[in-house]
Amino acid sequence: MKEDYEEMRVVEFSWLCILFFFLGGRIFYGFLNWGVWNESIWEWFSFIERSGFSYIGAYLFVLLFVFVFCWRVDWKIWNVLEDVTLPLLSYLLLFLLSGYLLVVNNQTFFYLLSLLLTFVLILLLGKRYRSFYWYKSGKSGFLFFFANMIEALSVLILIILGKLSRNLLVLALVFFLISLIGLFILGEVMSGLLVFKRRKSDKKEER
Repeated sequence: MKEDYEEMRVVEFSWLCILFFFLGGRIFYGFLNWGVWNESIWEWFSFIERSGFSYIGAYLFVLLFVFVFCWRVDWKIWNVLEDVTLPLLSYLLLFLLSGYLLVVNNQTFFYLLSLLLTFVLILLLGKRYRSFYWYKSGKSGFLFFFANMIEALSVLILIILGKLSRNLLVLALVFFLISLIGLFILGEVMSGLLVFKRRKSDKKEER
């Protein structure tokens, strides 16, 4: 983070991110599969004895926490989302890989492929996107929206090909559209396109 954030705030934020990652994935899974743990409330948090975890839920809970935390301590939300994108993708890749090695599953394999593609693209574009002509503003937040857009698009393609469940269709489509619109707004893409169009028309007039 480029801003002068308090060290203890950063430590608090990091640990809470991990906490919300695990709790979010567990709680989301429990609600999606209501009744899977019905003997005791403690079953919801018994990770070892009772299996079950939703990576989508973990991701959504972390995003919700980031927005609330940044609002509470007055951090710049897009800077923070930019900074957590790569570590969060790393966590998701690590846990998905460990889950796949324990229980070989075709859907998990395709999730891994889509996440790996997103991860590689973010690594390649991490320090270069501010030089893109179409991303005129160069503002932080590009990596967050771009990662969500690529991941959602790859999931949509895999659903169309029949490799992933259609239950994710609406969620992937919503994430794709929100991320695409976010990139346009944050990067002032429309104004950049208008400038480019104006330059082309000026050149034609000069000829």
